[in-house]
Amino acid sequence: MIENLKSFLKQSQGKHFFVACSGGLDSMVLLQLVAESKVPFTVLHVNYQLRGEESDGDETFVSEHCKTHKLPFESIRVDLGKILAENKGNLQNEARKIRYAYFKSHVDKTPSSYVITAHHAADQIETFWLQLFRGSGISGMAGMTAKNDFIFRPLLPYSKAEILAFAQQNALKWREDASNQNPKYARNFLRLEALPFLRIKMPEIDSEVRLLQQVFQEELIVAKEKAVELSGKWHSTQRIEFDDMNNNSIVFHEAMKLCSIPSVYFQALLDLTKAEKGKKLIIENPGASIKEIVKESRFLALVSNVLPPKLCIQTEVTTSLPESFNRDVWYIDGMHLTHEIELRPWKSGEKMKPIGLKGSKKISDILKDFGIESNKKAFHPIAILNGEILGIPGVCLSQKFMATQNSTRIIKVTFAPC
Repeated sequence: MIENLKSFLKQSQGKHFFVACSGGLDSMVLLQLVAESKVPFTVLHVNYQLRGEESDGDETFVSEHCKTHKLPFESIRVDLGKILAENKGNLQNEARKIRYAYFKSHVDKTPSSYVITAHHAADQIETFWLQLFRGSGISGMAGMTAKNDFIFRPLLPYSKAEILAFAQQNALKWREDASNQNPKYARNFLRLEALPFLRIKMPEIDSEVRLLQQVFQEELIVAKEKAVELSGKWHSTQRIEFDDMNNNSIVFHEAMKLCSIPSVYFQALLDLTKAEKGKKLIIENPGASIKEIVKESRFLALVSNVLPPKLCIQTEVTTSLPESFNRDVWYIDGMHLTHEIELRPWKSGEKMKPIGLKGSKKISDILKDFGIESNKKAFHPIAILNGEILGIPGVCLSQKFMATQNSTRIIKVTFAPC
């Protein structure tokens, strides 16, 4: 076990490691193995203060162990009960967020560093069943990988029995968490009741699950590579083609993940392709780069949370009109330029009379006719002069303000990203 760990850490080329240690059996075995491997490391502990004196006892136990063996130790105390009361979140999910944020803060401050956790084979099996029941798909059921971003899990190949045997052979001490015996938590129920029953009826079930997870992980590697391309296309074109929906579902789900679109919206996206044009799907995820998705005739338009580049206005006096015109450059009659030109969002129902039209037309219709997609229309500014609509940058100028050969003063107006 120790030789495998040494090889694992050597291949990582890490210069410092942070060992996540709760004080339980698994993490104390991990700590012993890392200590024997002679790599530079620091022990990290999180006290959630959920079990009163027991939680404090866990922290003291790990702290004293590190002091005795002269190991660097750091800990954090978090009132998880208070956080849950305020946020109404899931206990285990909130604990995980806090734990990994704490780990990440250390990694960010330490070059070439990684966090090592004590997840083992039994955790992997439990994860498979939990994700299956939650309907998370292959990406969830594939389970944990030995290396993932800044997290290393070198004990994944080892069973609980092997870990216990190592602890006993090395006379290790550890703390028992009474809450791990409470079947009200889904993972505990699986470990204590459901899986033991299944193993009696189907002794090979664990090995079959491990084989299945291996297949899933291999498929995920390929799918994630394709998902990077797909999500990149979505961002550059600001649309999801209907054909994308026929893509490998794993690839599509991974692409959604890269865009921070929760997987629960997958069915809603399928339904949106069959809806009438203009139908919207609001993405309720503050971290998502996509705010809403709009049904167009042949694709789904993505409305980004990121605003388009700000436009700057340049004006200069010129003496003549050009032979050809550019929509980003306007020539207006100088007699109208009594105030500065301003940019603002257009309002529903606003109208203007573009050059070449006999009557006025709604801004929304002009943008639509010009081919501006629904996801970009809302962000397209209009130019205002003297309190009136001067035009739509990059689209059209109002007939009222245009310069002619009879204009005594011509102003050239240019719009460009700032």
